[in-house]
Amino acid sequence: MGKPNMNNKPAKVRRTELPGVCYNSSKAASSAYSPSALKHLSPKELLKKATRATDEFEPQQALNCYKAALSKLDSELPAEDSTSKVTEHLSMTLHCLQASAFILLELGKVEEARKLLNRAVSLSPDEGYEKYMYLAQLSEKKDAVELYLRGISVVNAAMEKAPDTAPQTAEATEDEGTVEPPPPTKAELKRALSNAYCAIAEIYMTDLCDEPEAEKECLAAVESATKADEKNPQAWLVTANFHLVKAQKQVARAALERCLSLYWPRVEAAISDLQGEKEDEESEDGKDTEKNTEDEDMDTDSLDNRLDLEELSGIPFEAHISMARMMMELEMNERAADVLEALLEEDDENAEVYYLISMVGQQLWKESDPERLRHYATMAKLFCAKEGDTELADEMDTLLQTLPAERTPSVSMGDGPMSSDSEDAEEKEETGEQNEGTS
Repeated sequence: MGKPNMNNKPAKVRRTELPGVCYNSSKAASSAYSPSALKHLSPKELLKKATRATDEFEPQQALNCYKAALSKLDSELPAEDSTSKVTEHLSMTLHCLQASAFILLELGKVEEARKLLNRAVSLSPDEGYEKYMYLAQLSEKKDAVELYLRGISVVNAAMEKAPDTAPQTAEATEDEGTVEPPPPTKAELKRALSNAYCAIAEIYMTDLCDEPEAEKECLAAVESATKADEKNPQAWLVTANFHLVKAQKQVARAALERCLSLYWPRVEAAISDLQGEKEDEESEDGKDTEKNTEDEDMDTDSLDNRLDLEELSGIPFEAHISMARMMMELEMNERAADVLEALLEEDDENAEVYYLISMVGQQLWKESDPERLRHYATMAKLFCAKEGDTELADEMDTLLQTLPAERTPSVSMGDGPMSSDSEDAEEKEETGEQNEGTS
């Protein structure tokens, strides 16, 4: 499954734009973040401005503020005899370094982020575990393991004084400095600890699998992951992966069931809510077919709402694909189908997911529900061909030919999204063939 990917897809953020409100996309707002506008602000004011830019989903503007604040902090060192000012200065510097690094990682500027994280480590090696976890994800093999272990050491030290629940914090006023983020709770630290052990286990199952101590270290990490946080779905997924590699299939199945039990009810509820929203939107569209430009923009934005499995479980999209493959290998086909259909709620143009669900469908629906299998195989053929994978597209074509003749669509089938998707796919396929014939 590989190391956890902190940048595997863009964050799904929404902003409701209100009439008369000037957002950062305008020239006026952008000028508020120009170097000339920032140079007269204090570090505290710059941090407040950076937070505001982040809240408004303007990462580049936030980065400009953090850079300006860091430059001022580096040039305005406090007197060493003022302990409180030295502590405050260090806190703001670390905040700038780490926040800037996280934004740079989101922007794909890995080396710039690495430099800032390394500087944060040199300034405060014994506090703040996040920098070690991020650096570990940017590293490989034993270097990565060592960084995770350093992060784990910091987490364990922080656990002793961590609050059980998040304290109430007041928002900063215009006259105050930025409010320090609350310290992580024990539950948050346990989850971070568990995830770090998961990452170590995965490294020993992949990059370091040929090391003499790989199996021993991997097992220790797997056990530590579930011990640190037994409610962490990712810990049980890694446990299942380890036991599947060891051909301990019954233990692997039990671990996967435990994994799903921790979050799948939330997934089902989210899917139900999304389907309800889509039905409401379709109903509204039927009542009022004439939409003005603003309404159309709002409708397009609402239709972009997708399931986010990582937000619900902590397990990335790609790891859910790996989970489905594991389930197929363990003959948990109905579970695999559930996971794959949920993945399509998040990305309904993913060739690999359509292919896998078509393979599962051969076991589940070829006799009992061939139309369902036909739908998925048709979509798999379309998207595999679109990606240039003619071999898989041909495999899906062969599968389609083995299905019984397509029956006349019933009213319920014709009104369903699955049928319309298949019809759209067939139209796209026919259009593509016609274009090839005329070219």
